[in-house]
Amino acid sequence: MTATQVFRLNNLTGGINSSAEENALVSFASGTGLQAEARDIENFMPLNRGGQSKAYGYTLFKAVGSSPITGLYRYIKSDGTNLFLVSSGTQLYKLLNGVLTNLGATLSLNAYIHFETALDDCIICDGVQHPLVFDGNTISTLGGSPPTGARQSLFYQNRLWIFGGTADPSLLYYSNPNDINNGYTTQFVQCDVNDGQKITAIGKFYLPGDLEPIIIVGKERSVGIITGDGTTSSPYTFAKINFDFGIPGFRQIVQFGQNIGYLTPDGVASYGAWDGQAKMLYQYLSEKVRNKFQALEQSTLKNALCWLDWKNTRISFAVAELNSAYPNVVWHYDVRLGCWYKERFGNISATLIDTDGTWYHGDDVGNLYVHSDTYTDFNGSAINAYYTTPYLDFGNPNVKKRILDARITARSQGNYSLGISSKLDYGTRIGKSNTITLTAGSYMWNDGTWTSNINTYQWGAAPIKIKRFIPSGYFNNIQFNFSQSGANQPIDIFEIEFTVEFEDFR
Repeated sequence: MTATQVFRLNNLTGGINSSAEENALVSFASGTGLQAEARDIENFMPLNRGGQSKAYGYTLFKAVGSSPITGLYRYIKSDGTNLFLVSSGTQLYKLLNGVLTNLGATLSLNAYIHFETALDDCIICDGVQHPLVFDGNTISTLGGSPPTGARQSLFYQNRLWIFGGTADPSLLYYSNPNDINNGYTTQFVQCDVNDGQKITAIGKFYLPGDLEPIIIVGKERSVGIITGDGTTSSPYTFAKINFDFGIPGFRQIVQFGQNIGYLTPDGVASYGAWDGQAKMLYQYLSEKVRNKFQALEQSTLKNALCWLDWKNTRISFAVAELNSAYPNVVWHYDVRLGCWYKERFGNISATLIDTDGTWYHGDDVGNLYVHSDTYTDFNGSAINAYYTTPYLDFGNPNVKKRILDARITARSQGNYSLGISSKLDYGTRIGKSNTITLTAGSYMWNDGTWTSNINTYQWGAAPIKIKRFIPSGYFNNIQFNFSQSGANQPIDIFEIEFTVEFEDFR
């Protein structure tokens, strides 16, 4: 006796879930909006309209030198001064109209740089020497005796806050109000000096119900907050709020909206408002991919970095895999869809999301790159992308079945191919591989550009293609891998439909 049923995966925005059982991830739906989760995604990104799009590319923006890019920053002053700052090796440059100008600062060799704007000045910390001040023309030493070896600064409540050095690693120093060159020596908050832990990172986020942000303090094995306004009636005080894990380094904390996210040895944690009440919601954003973060080499976590990519509604974490000394994989968390996906390309040593939303990254050999939705390769190299489903049992794991018909809804800008391979019964057997051709034909717009801007030519254009492929063999469950590799070959995947025949061999 046989029975036939049609299943549709028509919302592919659930992201990666590598922690659940292999057959427990998928939600078959027909217009219900349920998000289908994937076992793995690389160099694809979710589309709000329900599909997956091949990741955007990048190209060389500027060759700075042979030393690693250690910092990128957009420095803007109230008088209109607008400078793109780049640090590499021991040098600090400004980049204007494609021309690099050495600003004359001597930085510690290949030390990661932190930049902060305070009262129109740019504060430069390299974790080794005394903090520097750049006013747009000249570089000087910050006054007020802040700690030598300052690792990071933060402008908060019209004061400059600094930590670093080795003498008092649990003290967070701050300047006088509206005067970043005085204070520090006698003005500091003791962030639990008895726990033997160094301060590793500081950031800002919001307590529910408050209009002003507060300081969050990351330590080696804990996290705390600083509250108060510094007056006698409301002095600055430190309180620990979390003893689970600390924050490995200063580049691993990011504010998004009124929330804060940070990297820990166990994944990405966050604090934020809870139902609009005066409570903080603590959660692990990376729970569905926790095993991936736990597998990272702990000694390289201090080199990881994160940022808010507001234009693509995501926070991103670049981490080192495959015994790399530099981050080589970027894990993106879409803050609206609540899903994870990843990109893999060359080594990353510094990043910047510019004021217009443009993403720049530097590498370990002195190259600076720019990302855009108009670039369709990784600086001339192919984008190797794949989307891997969980093992699909179509609601009945104990009955043998076969797929009579399978169709994928996709589109491409040109004549490209999409590979489809399968594994049967948790990988004990290899299924048939398929290659389908997405022919552009009459629906490709001449001179169209690869862009997500709805006001310009759309790469892919409408209409889309529905292509058929035929998996073979009987199975209890089946997994599919949809892959595409090439340069200048953008592809969208929107829906997968299966016509399944169930067999009763009992």
